[in-house]
Parts: sequence; C-alpha cells; structure tokens
Amino acid sequence: AAPEAARGEGFVIVVLCDEKVMDIAAASVANKRAYAARHGYDVLLVHGTLNASRPTAWSKIIAIRRVLPRYRWALFLDIDTLVMNPDIRIEDLVDSRDAAGSAAADASAPAAPITDSTDIIIGADHNSVNSGVWLA
Repeated sequence: AAPEAARGEGFVIVVLCDEKVMDIAAASVANKRAYAARHGYDVLLVHGTLNASRPTAWSKIIAIRRVLPRYRWALFLDIDTLVMNPDIRIEDLVDSRDAAGSAAADASAPAAPITDSTDIIIGADHNSVNSGVWLA
C-alpha cells in the first residue's frame, strides 16, 4: 500500500499583498500562518503585482498557476479575509463527499459535489461569487 500523506501535505495558502493594503497585512498574514501551522499547510505570500499590464487582482491567477504543479490544492485568500474557524481544514472542504460522491451534510461542505474531476471551488457570499476565497 502507498504511504499516507503527511498532515496537510499537498495544500498551500496563497495570499497577495500590495502596498495599498499594508495597514491590514500583518494581522491578516499572522492569522493565515497560524491556521497553516496548525494543519501543516504551506503559505505563499506574494508581494505586489505579478503582471504590471493588468490590475493587481489578476495576479491571483498568476500566483495560483505558479504553485499548482507542486500542490494538490491551492487556497487563495484575499488579504482582507481572516480564517474564522481554524478547526475546518482544507481537506474538509475538498474531501467532503460520501461514498455516493455527494457533498457531506454539514455547514462547511460545498453546495455541489466535489469529484476527482473538480478543478476549482469558488466561495460565495451575500453578493454572489466571491473571488477573494477560492480553491484550485
């Protein structure tokens, strides 16, 4: 049998920070690093814009594309987000299917089934899709 993956192996949290948000960056990054340390995830803090020809928000996609070859899942979190329930692991979100392949019936489970062919999971809030929290 193949050896089991180490706790948190295969997961990275990606955070983008530019000079416009430095006033909140320290608290936000500390929150994400504490969460990552608790579960054994890596954290990648990206400073500045990765493509000067586009708005900074487009750098999210570039950053995720750069890390995907090395990780099973990458969780992008905007700098103005905080992990509010550190007990919920990334694994709980992406591996929340039962034997039939449907989402588990708890509040942390995605609304749609996650299958082996799922490539992206995007968060939503009261305004609909939220590009500040997503998994790829």
